[in-house]
Amino acid sequence: MTVMNRDFPELGLQKQDCMEMSWIQSVLYWANFDPKTSPNVLLDRTYAADFQKRKSDYVQTPISKTGDLDIGITHNGKDSYNEGKVYGLMYFKGNFDRLVRVKTMVDPQNLFRNEQSIPPFPAKSRIYRK
Repeated sequence: MTVMNRDFPELGLQKQDCMEMSWIQSVLYWANFDPKTSPNVLLDRTYAADFQKRKSDYVQTPISKTGDLDIGITHNGKDSYNEGKVYGLMYFKGNFDRLVRVKTMVDPQNLFRNEQSIPPFPAKSRIYRK
């Protein structure tokens, strides 16, 4: 709770919004089983999961994930950081540069990308941004 409220205060997360569970219990929960169910039910390959569209109750203001290309795109070239910053600051607010640092560490060549993905820092500025 402390970390979530420190890093994401805009969520307004409260203790009653949370259910503490293990990873496997969360898998059961999202597969529409009671989290106390034996994980062995997941081994049944004949089980037809009832996948549904879901929403997160803790999101106060909807965030469009359909690709608002009108607010900006990156062409994934040498200026991708500056292009990405245009829409990145709108989508991710104060987290944009932090996400760019992670992207730069994990995918510096920008292999995993689309027109509105998080860009890595330009190669010549990487040593100054750590």
